[in-house]
Amino acid sequence: MLQIMGHHICRIGNIHNNAGVTRHSDVLRNVLHDFYGLTQGIHPRLPLTHIRQRSCGHNQKLCILDVAVISCVNQCSLWQIHRGIIQVKSLCPGCILAAEDSTNFPKVTAPAEQGGLGFDYKWDMGWMHDTLSYFQTPPEERPQRYHQLTFSMHYFHQERYLLPLSHDEVVHGKATILQKMHGDYDGKFPQARSLYLYMMVHPGKKLNFMGNEIGHFREWDEKREQDWLLRDFPIHDAFYHYMAELNHIYLNHPALSQWDYRPEGFAWLDCRREEACVYVIQRQGGGERLVALLNLSDQARQYELPATEGVELLLHTDWQRFGGRTPEEECPQPAGGILTVCLPPYSGQLYRMK
Repeated sequence: MLQIMGHHICRIGNIHNNAGVTRHSDVLRNVLHDFYGLTQGIHPRLPLTHIRQRSCGHNQKLCILDVAVISCVNQCSLWQIHRGIIQVKSLCPGCILAAEDSTNFPKVTAPAEQGGLGFDYKWDMGWMHDTLSYFQTPPEERPQRYHQLTFSMHYFHQERYLLPLSHDEVVHGKATILQKMHGDYDGKFPQARSLYLYMMVHPGKKLNFMGNEIGHFREWDEKREQDWLLRDFPIHDAFYHYMAELNHIYLNHPALSQWDYRPEGFAWLDCRREEACVYVIQRQGGGERLVALLNLSDQARQYELPATEGVELLLHTDWQRFGGRTPEEECPQPAGGILTVCLPPYSGQLYRMK
């Protein structure tokens, strides 16, 4: 999902404090904090939401909703949150409501009739912070941080999570996604390609802010368009084509999305290679089984993957046409029940198991 300022996702977006100053970070957390910390004197008639529907333009299937959560001191309740969600859903039945929330408040995405808040998805803020922190880390420190990339699956079953690399991560001096990668200019691209493969094979719907797909280096500025001229540079254009192909694979292979929220849709085949920084992930769904191998160290690795039948290599992050060094050759096949995979530094491969 490409986030373009609310066109594709309707967020409960702005909290106004008593001074009228708009805050835009971790919205639901602030609402829930007010509810739990300050529950006296709730005003039942205080409007929770102010909703304004703007022109949909030529595409009537998309609408833009401005939704403001009024979170004043002592004046918020779960009943009001439920009422606001019902209002939004009635105004735009096809919209998606995603909760930006870093708390462990339960049942954020459970239906209201089951005691939940009724959101469609919850931003997995923990996944986002851990993942970006890991990729900012020098390779010699990654063995100690290895499980930053595995921890999210310990709690993933609790909600319908969405993996956000949103506009919040490319503003206010935080640097763009590509800039966050460890190393110099050329060294950032292979890591970013591996990051996005990891994101696509991890369960949960995807949110990727505009400009990330071309390797944007300048932080987002609402007063300027993105630096589309970057595609004139071969390494950025190759990265763009990599992202396009990765998205097509995601769309065309149901194993990557169909069973996001079912336990059988995901499995760690190997998450105990701390020193090598190698991860092996299996996704299932739609009658197919995919396996991704990631080497996030700065050294080439060799991995033996059990495989009794043939395999198809769907994607290699280090292929030359994506800016890497590996030529596209015939896919190796298992021998004696083992598929031997050569993993270049900072690379990943995605296989379909036949």
